[in-house]
Amino acid sequence: MGTTASNLFRGGAPPPSKRLRRASDLPAIQSVEDLFPPEVFFKTVAGGYLEAEEIGNIACANRQFKETSYNPRMTTGRGCIALIGQGCSPSVPEAKKWFKIAAELHGTREALLFLGEWASGGTTTFMKFFVRSRSADPVDPVEAETLFRAAVAADDSPSESYCIFAPAGHAHDLARIGLATMLMKKGGDDALVEAASFLDAVLDHDNIPATQQQMRRPNSEAGALRAEIILQQQAPGALAEALELVEAIPAADLEGIEGSNCAYVLGKIYKALDEETPNDEHARRAWEHINAAMGVGHPRAAFDVGQMAERGRGTPVHLLTAYTGYCMAVSRPVPDERAVARLREVAAGPQMPVELMVAIVRVRQYNAQADEVVQGNATFEQAMEHMNDPNQTLALLGIPAVDPAPQ
Repeated sequence: MGTTASNLFRGGAPPPSKRLRRASDLPAIQSVEDLFPPEVFFKTVAGGYLEAEEIGNIACANRQFKETSYNPRMTTGRGCIALIGQGCSPSVPEAKKWFKIAAELHGTREALLFLGEWASGGTTTFMKFFVRSRSADPVDPVEAETLFRAAVAADDSPSESYCIFAPAGHAHDLARIGLATMLMKKGGDDALVEAASFLDAVLDHDNIPATQQQMRRPNSEAGALRAEIILQQQAPGALAEALELVEAIPAADLEGIEGSNCAYVLGKIYKALDEETPNDEHARRAWEHINAAMGVGHPRAAFDVGQMAERGRGTPVHLLTAYTGYCMAVSRPVPDERAVARLREVAAGPQMPVELMVAIVRVRQYNAQADEVVQGNATFEQAMEHMNDPNQTLALLGIPAVDPAPQ
């Protein structure tokens, strides 16, 4: 292989150079891709695994590989690898760079999807944490809508360009859901009608599961959002229609951070039913589902939890829980105006409630722990366990922890 440092220190002549020869049973090389096919190139650069029989195909990459280096699969795949940290440290800037390249060069649906999630700040609680969107990051609803529209229309994306959200049908449904979510946030009759049409397109066929890990649940997510539109349109019988739609969602799709919006909408419907005609069972179910959604970070559940804890519906009256919910609702990138109004009323009283002061400290602590999740330093469960430690709350108030009594 030529002179090496060890040869020089040992002395003596360098060993004869060796040449790697192509096996005689392989076809003659007609082009660079015969020596280094795109599939092998992708596995090598993307940090994948090469089979033993493929090792002989490896060659030194140079300008001749530029076209392969920037094909739809490579550019989208490198964005995904940077995002999840496959064989490297996760890097949002690196992921964004490659997704932008993929979107500009090829308009791949998956790249447009991820860019839309960043522009929106995360259309779901799960996606907010998955793309590591921080509360301080700028949100651009107009740009997000544009990107999701492009993702919906990207029917010519090559099948090999789908990585995390393969196959194409699964990614297409997620693009429809992302666009519908942005239209619902925009508001207005026309936007709601258009959003409903995209959600109906998802619900018109059976669920298309992801090829790999089931991170998203398109049909269940679409059902929950469709129920929300029904509630917003306030047609006669809307509550019953929305309840029927959401109760059809499988129980497993109500669980965890992935199912938080489905759980929230179901709880919201029970809450509305209880407000229309007081019913302890409806109130209990509302609290159960909304509190579960808030527990995994759903952005709109916080106000409802606060309201129910303050009113004592579905749960005993508990002002610290109520004010904590309100404070969490106003600490969002887009504050919940309902919570803003309620806290103004509370703060305008003759004396600031001590529960509100403690709630403010707890929410500061929660936000710090949530940033740890976004930055990849902790799981959501670890962060919540840390936040619920009463000694941590006391420490933020400047109160030393009490030594445990000797056993």
